[in-house]
Amino acid sequence: MTSIACTLSIGEFSCEVLVPADLFYNLAVSEWMKKQGDQEFLWKQRLTEESVVVEVGGFLGVWASVISEKFNPTIYVLEPSNVYASRLGDRFFGNEKIKILPYGLGQPGVIEFSHDGAGSGLYAKKGAAIESVIIKSFDQFFLENDLRQIDLMQVNIEGSEYDLIPQILSSSFRRRIIKIQIQFHLNVDDAIEKRNAIRLELAKTHTEIFCYPFVWEAWELKVD
Repeated sequence: MTSIACTLSIGEFSCEVLVPADLFYNLAVSEWMKKQGDQEFLWKQRLTEESVVVEVGGFLGVWASVISEKFNPTIYVLEPSNVYASRLGDRFFGNEKIKILPYGLGQPGVIEFSHDGAGSGLYAKKGAAIESVIIKSFDQFFLENDLRQIDLMQVNIEGSEYDLIPQILSSSFRRRIIKIQIQFHLNVDDAIEKRNAIRLELAKTHTEIFCYPFVWEAWELKVD
């Protein structure tokens, strides 16, 4: 069973212990719920009507809807599944500031996307319905949409973040992202090691704001 190293402190004594990953995740979820994480962290932002927001993995559009109502920024919602992209188009029909883009970000090409509700994606459960979807690189997305800066980027793509985030961090545009919120997942091989490596690299240009491991964490661009 995969385990996560944690520091246990009792008074002045401390040591590192290994905690089963599923237990660690459940504890993080419990703490997130206790703190009302969605309301306190995902929905509270420093945005204006001039801000540019990108959501990678739009699904049903709940987060984009809240952010739109609260701040009215320009929002790019990326959703590779034609099924969910169509629903997003219906949900935000008539709102010119919410742009639905029917593709995902990562290694460019056409991939098989598995449908599994909120867990849909490249690593969904076996036996799920399959759909061929388009994936573009981060640089291609940035250039095609003539972006100068992304004020807030949210990434929730069910394991594919381990392909996308390193791509972003190797891009010349990485410093154009002011704040990034990421949900890492445990559904891929070596997820813990991959997340640790990403965090070390991300820390070179961004500062961690909050972290509930494998639930949500956020990083903000460092001020030189």
